[in-house]
Amino acid sequence: MENNVLNEIEIKKPQALFPVVLKYIIIFSFVILLYNVVLYAFNLNENKFLGWFVYVFFIAAMIIGSNKFKNENCDGYLSYGKSFLSSFLIGLFISIVISVWTYIFMEFIDKELVAKILEKAEESMLERNPNMSQNEINMGMKYVKMFTSPVMMSVMSLITNIIMSVIFALITAIFIKKEEPSIY
Repeated sequence: MENNVLNEIEIKKPQALFPVVLKYIIIFSFVILLYNVVLYAFNLNENKFLGWFVYVFFIAAMIIGSNKFKNENCDGYLSYGKSFLSSFLIGLFISIVISVWTYIFMEFIDKELVAKILEKAEESMLERNPNMSQNEINMGMKYVKMFTSPVMMSVMSLITNIIMSVIFALITAIFIKKEEPSIY
């Protein structure tokens, strides 16, 4: 008799977080990469406002993925810590995808991008200080070159996006969390 009762009771095991949010990591990574390709195709990739707009996709991915996890796997309840963790994981893995994309883009698709960045940096130096000597320009360009290789740009992209993911996860977790009511 007791065995039948146990069979009838649905024992819901908590599902791991990563498999649930993986779907949203893939979807929003694709959306972000597609967005970047469209910006590049229409020569809008230098527009800073449109560049910052990509973080709207980060936030949307965090909110949608974490809410999906909360509603389907946690009976609609999720602590602030787990809300943060789910949002951060989404942001972290999207950051990794974007970093890899940045490397591939700069190394294989637009090899002249580094040269364009260096040219603009030199122009900017001369605009700020038209009396710079060639020696000062060379010294400044030496440091600019250190940070404009495809590898360094990818690493900086990763670091920046991880920091933004932490900030966004801290904020979105406030709105996603729903504490389980206490019995006491």
